[in-house]
Amino acid sequence: MGSYYSNDISLEWGWPGTHHSNMPASSVTADIGAAVSGRVVASVFRAQFDHTFDSMLHLVGARNGATISNFQMGVYLLTSVGATQSGSLVARTANDPTAVTGGTYTTPTVPLSTSGGYPASYTLQRGQWYATGWLVVGTTTPQMYARAYTPYVSGPFDIGILNGQTALPTSLSGFLWGSDELAPYIALTP
Repeated sequence: MGSYYSNDISLEWGWPGTHHSNMPASSVTADIGAAVSGRVVASVFRAQFDHTFDSMLHLVGARNGATISNFQMGVYLLTSVGATQSGSLVARTANDPTAVTGGTYTTPTVPLSTSGGYPASYTLQRGQWYATGWLVVGTTTPQMYARAYTPYVSGPFDIGILNGQTALPTSLSGFLWGSDELAPYIALTP
């Protein structure tokens, strides 16, 4: 099968022991658009390899955020995959507005938070379905590196949104799946 470094899947999704992303690198577009304040965006992915992480990294583009009251990222473990997803929050970062206000073209890394009983690190299991969640609340939201979602004719919807939020929800209940939305690139890093 070759080494991880020559495996195309690993190159697209990350390096075992270094990071695992929520989407293939080739699908990410620079500065595709700005986050919507109060909108949680969940992006579904299937773990390509086992991976333990304790931080989450994202990419800020040409505009950083300003007057941000909440910025959080999290990972949901999916219990069903299909036209609507269901799952629970299993790891998250604390509210850290500085992660989107520190400058343009930056790659802030935010550690997982144990507040609320969440773990300091979490292990993805190869083949399991997950979703990353992203929330920004503020007057000027950052531009991000992301993937534009194109609805499938059939099959599972991989992007969901939930509007009017001030914190990451603990489950995917109530999300609208299959809408045209930007999915922020997030890497799960040790």
